[in-house]
Amino acid sequence: MDEMMASAERILKRAMESGADSAEIFYMDRKTDSYSIEKNVINFTSGNVERGFGIRLLVGPKIGFSYATTEEKALKAVEEAIRLTPLSKERTNFHFSTRTDFKTPDKTWNEKVVGIEPQEGADLAKQMIEAALEVDRDINAADGGIDIGQYHTGIVNNEGLSVSDRGTFAHAGLYAVLERDEVSAGEEFVLSRALDMDFAEIGRKAAELAVSFHGPVKLERSGKIPVVFANTALNQMFEFITVPALYGDAAERGESVYSGKNGEKVADSKISIVDDGLMPGGITSQKMDDEGIPSRRNVIIENGELKRFLYDMASASEFGKEPTGNGIRAQRLSGKNTFKAPPVTGARNITVEGSTVERDKLISEIDYGILVYSVLGAHTSNPASGDFSVNAGHLFLIENGEVTKPLKSAMLGGNLPAALNSVIGVADDYKVMSGHIYFMGSKLPSIAVNGVNVTG
Repeated sequence: MDEMMASAERILKRAMESGADSAEIFYMDRKTDSYSIEKNVINFTSGNVERGFGIRLLVGPKIGFSYATTEEKALKAVEEAIRLTPLSKERTNFHFSTRTDFKTPDKTWNEKVVGIEPQEGADLAKQMIEAALEVDRDINAADGGIDIGQYHTGIVNNEGLSVSDRGTFAHAGLYAVLERDEVSAGEEFVLSRALDMDFAEIGRKAAELAVSFHGPVKLERSGKIPVVFANTALNQMFEFITVPALYGDAAERGESVYSGKNGEKVADSKISIVDDGLMPGGITSQKMDDEGIPSRRNVIIENGELKRFLYDMASASEFGKEPTGNGIRAQRLSGKNTFKAPPVTGARNITVEGSTVERDKLISEIDYGILVYSVLGAHTSNPASGDFSVNAGHLFLIENGEVTKPLKSAMLGGNLPAALNSVIGVADDYKVMSGHIYFMGSKLPSIAVNGVNVTG
């Protein structure tokens, strides 16, 4: 038994001796090395360790929670959790996980990540800077960097559950700015569980986008025109509109545009939406979720038909459903999981499936439209209706099946479920990403839709 697991067992024992009817101890040990880029240089390097225990227990039908960074503090935090339990909401039929049918996903551990030396990490960051500067003499590698690390998480409870997993991760990105007469910018990033990325290519792509966005013109024809959401823009739209509407607690309370629509057609039959906690190499893939439910593949929308919602254990017990392996411990406005918060529902690796073509082929079918790389304001959208009004600052004009020129910012308005009911096609350029504000893992393509109102 490893050190963290042994500590968790002792904390569990203390919880049961202190009056808990049932208890669960979650632990996390995450180490990250960071190499930060600012204004064409590596500005600083740092190491960060996040290590601690999340204590969740039942006294009668109520749940208490506390956390601590060491075993000694956790033994005392047990008392705090019990003291606060009477103030919490009653949870009828709630119990901790007793599951044992775990599967380990592929491609979540990489020895090269574990063995990388600090100088190697700095050299990889330099590759991004140098490649960006080679694109244009006026490029400024303004922001970005590399995060490389590993984690170990586990859960024990008095029901006999004892499960742990480990993984590695790497994130590299660059924000490039072109300062010539006017300012334009481009960004490229890669998330992976391994060091299987071309760092020079990341720098080149960021700089090339900054050059491509230079000298934008005003959109001359407004109205409802085809929109190609690049994978990065689709990720932003999904994070704030589609994914929250697929959570069971929102759906059951009538707070989702998909509430009460199980078995109905809610999207174009060309697409399916899947959340897969076992996705090989998925950024959040591991054998279990953060409350000990085995990870699994959940088909949410299949060929346009709504099949199910996503549930953590609390929402599943409240509404008489089965937990789907989507219990995630994440603090509000944070894209990372943590031992410092109790579980809530979170998408693991959300993806869009369907017949795909190359993005250039998809664009070739559009006479007049726009290609959008990023949006601002998606967080103000309403998952209960699916309506949105966002600003697109990085976009191109599509004319006669070709991307022709960069455009000045435009407003995009409409209803995302309606747009997903009018899909022109899906590209094959899948990209692994995460949430910007909320916890979410994704692997999404570019997608072309009708029905979006564009105002230049």
